[in-house]
Amino acid sequence: MKDFSAKGRGFWAPWQRDCNERGSSFIFNEGKIVQTWIPKDLDQLLKHGDWLSVNYGRTDECPLISEIPKAIWLKGRQFEIKIESSEYGSFESADFPFDKHRLEHLLKKYKYFIITIGNSNAAYSCAIIVGENEFYYVFDPHSRNKKGLADPCGRATLTAHHKDQLVNFFENLAKSLSASVFEIMSVALAQILNASILEETSVPSDATDILTCFESDPSSSDDIP
Repeated sequence: MKDFSAKGRGFWAPWQRDCNERGSSFIFNEGKIVQTWIPKDLDQLLKHGDWLSVNYGRTDECPLISEIPKAIWLKGRQFEIKIESSEYGSFESADFPFDKHRLEHLLKKYKYFIITIGNSNAAYSCAIIVGENEFYYVFDPHSRNKKGLADPCGRATLTAHHKDQLVNFFENLAKSLSASVFEIMSVALAQILNASILEETSVPSDATDILTCFESDPSSSDDIP
């Protein structure tokens, strides 16, 4: 597991409002695969999502999937973010469970997911990115301390899980949240060809070209395996 601190970085959006970070993480992976992300990459991602939340998010602190931009520019290319499907269920349900077979079916069809655990009053969402060699990466932009509890000066986390471990990870997360219901949203990215005009949801070039600052250091010990 690698974690990434937002402390002292000048973040303005409430730490609960993290939908834009999840959406931005999918775009990040198109330019630099998740296995090679290092701390400064996540810092840039958090700053990008924070900028979008402040300028295009709602005035309250409730995270909304609808706050994810419909299109984002990446190094001169524009990508459309589209919600493809949505499935509901319960960790305690026999009819609509969160199990290995259901998850594998989704992971074969799509590359990006947003999973939300809990109800609308206390929902907790993470992003899932399909990696290589049957590993899946969970980006949790919530600010947490070393004990995993909410902390505005804590850290976001990126964890790698083999497909056989992914179900157990979310089952344990649901138990820790005292929640049972879940929703899995499949997300697709598509490059918009011949795009010449920035959409309203795009941000200035220094924040929108989110890979501009990505210069991997091969000698860095922070690379994710």
